[in-house]
Amino acid sequence: MRISFFNKFSKLSLTHYVTLGCILGIVVGICFRFFKPEFLYFNIDVSKFNILGKIFIDLIKMIIAPLIFCSICSAILSIEDGANATKLAIKTISVFLILTAFSVIIGMLVAHNFKIGSNVLFDKQAIIDSSHASLTSIKQNAKLGTNSLGDFVMNIIPNNIFDAFLKGDFLQIIFFATVFSVAAAGSGQSGKKVAEVVNAFSSVIFAVSDIVTRFAPIGIFGISAWLVGTQDVALIKSLGVLVIAYYGCALFLMYPVYGLIYICCGINPIPFFKKMLPVQLLGYMTASSAATVPMAIERAQKKLGCTKEKANFVIPLGATINMNGGAIHFGMSTIFIANLWGVHFVQADYITIFCLAIIGAIGTAPIPGVSIFLLAGILAAVNLPIDAIAIILAVDRVLDMMRTVCNISGDSFAAVLIDKFDKTLDKKVYSGSNKV
Repeated sequence: MRISFFNKFSKLSLTHYVTLGCILGIVVGICFRFFKPEFLYFNIDVSKFNILGKIFIDLIKMIIAPLIFCSICSAILSIEDGANATKLAIKTISVFLILTAFSVIIGMLVAHNFKIGSNVLFDKQAIIDSSHASLTSIKQNAKLGTNSLGDFVMNIIPNNIFDAFLKGDFLQIIFFATVFSVAAAGSGQSGKKVAEVVNAFSSVIFAVSDIVTRFAPIGIFGISAWLVGTQDVALIKSLGVLVIAYYGCALFLMYPVYGLIYICCGINPIPFFKKMLPVQLLGYMTASSAATVPMAIERAQKKLGCTKEKANFVIPLGATINMNGGAIHFGMSTIFIANLWGVHFVQADYITIFCLAIIGAIGTAPIPGVSIFLLAGILAAVNLPIDAIAIILAVDRVLDMMRTVCNISGDSFAAVLIDKFDKTLDKKVYSGSNKV
């Protein structure tokens, strides 16, 4: 019996381990609040559990720069395949960009207008890495950031790319990765050789990031226990508000926004909403876009009336570069953390967040937990403490489930829309009352 239980436990997915770590952390934190003397009697201080989270954050910092470089390069170099599908690729990417821009704007507006995370008292200094002198220095660094659009543009171009990697200047790294990838894609045979090297290096970096994410359950356990056991209830409530706001934004994008776009294009959105439910449920339960691709392609063809060409091209491509849920997350979480730290952004900061959220959503590699790495890069770009993602990590698994639903819904939505534009959508299949 014990061996059988151990075998089943060892076969659990990373998602299950992360969820278990989060739940155990919450339980330990609650117990510490009510039985603090007993815990301290046995020399168990939950306030020290934060070290587990800090180790995980440091591992993330270690891999951010090369991961962002590889993500952008892989995304651009993958588009180079299939010259015959150039027109379809242009249409698809255009739709993805528009949807991603909508997503970022929705997330930023809600976080900004509802002031999510504002006026919350908690021990900020306990989260900040030793590299930050004080809370005051963070606010000063934010104010010393890009103050005009001209400064923003000039700061994108690196004087020395190695210095950009050393300092973790992610805007400059993204700029160089974009130029480098475009040049490689257009350099013929030499470019193909460079692309092979980059793709091989990317595979190794993604493998390293996978190793890092394996530590996530332990890190999240420590963060959850510390957060619930030692921090003010107001911070925990603000995280609850963040989750509710995120779910609200995702549902708003998937239903009113998608529905209105369909109506403007002469498509009844109701069949789409009904027939996507099984795919969305699978995505929510697995928190994996890749796991839903086969079902999404099948339903796009058999239930939504998409052509085989569109379904087989748009949905797999979307699973790689169309992350609408991630775009909402990047915009909302960045402003949420800024509100927690009392940092007020100028116009150029919002432009930076908007651009990086779009780039991050499109350049997100299809591997578990990569959104946390890219969020850390966005925080660094607007002079917010990377260590603040420890707070987001406490609820990231809950957010990730809805992120996946939002991502996969956008892929199928785009496939139907592009078929409609090309007048190849099978309206009878789409509108048919075939079983969901």
